Amino acid sequence: MAAQAKLTQKVDFDKLKQYRQLCREIAELEAEKQALAEGRVPSSWPVGVYVPKGQPGDPTGELAAKMWQLAELIANKLNELITLRIDIEHTIDAYPPEDRRMLRLYYIDGLTWENVAGEVGYSSRHLSRRLKRLQAAAE
Repeated sequence: MAAQAKLTQKVDFDKLKQYRQLCREIAELEAEKQALAEGRVPSSWPVGVYVPKGQPGDPTGELAAKMWQLAELIANKLNELITLRIDIEHTIDAYPPEDRRMLRLYYIDGLTWENVAGEVGYSSRHLSRRLKRLQAAAE
């Protein structure tokens, strides 16, 4: 009975894409934080810090505030990622082992479709057709 209920769950591919994007955002934020910790300005930041005319600048205070903001943002994104991953894991578990592995390798582990194909022993074209069938079934 529980297995039957499990099979009725469908993977929400928007959530899978959201998960993958969150992983990328967290990696970018971690890179910014690392650059700041090393005393460098992250490449994603505009060059120069605006200080109003006649006001003394406080680069140390600004740097500390920015690092604190980044740490908070990373923590919030990680919490969102964990919640999303738990939800995704439950729904992926409803699929046959081959489909579960394919979905995990691409969406959760972040491999390219070519690398996933190499891992599972199918062509990337076969995986593309298989993914389209899964997406159609989820609609």
